[in-house]
Amino acid sequence: MTQKMRSMERAVRALKREKEALDRLGLDTKETEAKIRQKTAAYKDFCEACKIKPKTERLRYECGTSDLRKTKAGKKFEDSAEGDKKVITDTEVHDTMKTSKGKENAEVHTVGKINKDIYKCITEDIRTDEVIITDERIAHIIQRRGEDFYKKYGKHFYDILGDPDYIFPDKKNTALVCKKFISDGKYINVALRLVTSTDNAEYKNSIITAVGESEKRFAQRLRNNKPLYKKE
Repeated sequence: MTQKMRSMERAVRALKREKEALDRLGLDTKETEAKIRQKTAAYKDFCEACKIKPKTERLRYECGTSDLRKTKAGKKFEDSAEGDKKVITDTEVHDTMKTSKGKENAEVHTVGKINKDIYKCITEDIRTDEVIITDERIAHIIQRRGEDFYKKYGKHFYDILGDPDYIFPDKKNTALVCKKFISDGKYINVALRLVTSTDNAEYKNSIITAVGESEKRFAQRLRNNKPLYKKE
């Protein structure tokens, strides 16, 4: 009976870690939140049926205390980051970005350059100020957020990275860069993987994904996460 309780408690804490990882990546947490409620209710029902006082303190999880790379969301994000390490060659103009061929003829678009001083809040070791985005990441954003989202905000990625309102830490050497768009009151968050001296010399800083948040949702992010940079 005790073993069953502990197993259920671990399951709830694991889901809460997963929710934190999803939230830090700017991904939808509704499904995970529903699972947390279901598992918590099942735990309490089990305790009631067995006439045992539920130890709800064992269900608690303190944000920022675990390595989120071990969660499903974290591992998927890390795999995506690895997939974005592309070599840039033979640049040509393409729309508002510059386009080149990388590994396996993948299209690599030069977004622009960042002010490294701003991003030192993430790491002092930033090898380059150049930023790229691959076709694979563009397709990912369109698949997750919709084509209209990318058409509306993709052309502003350089503005977001160049003049952010907030920067939050993410996984190692990755920043969540946020900017509010006054026109619709929405915050656009861009996940940027920074390249350091330990990376391949041909790698560039790369955009991993992007997500939009309402003012209410962004206010929740501010409550739950401390920004390392805030525009004055």
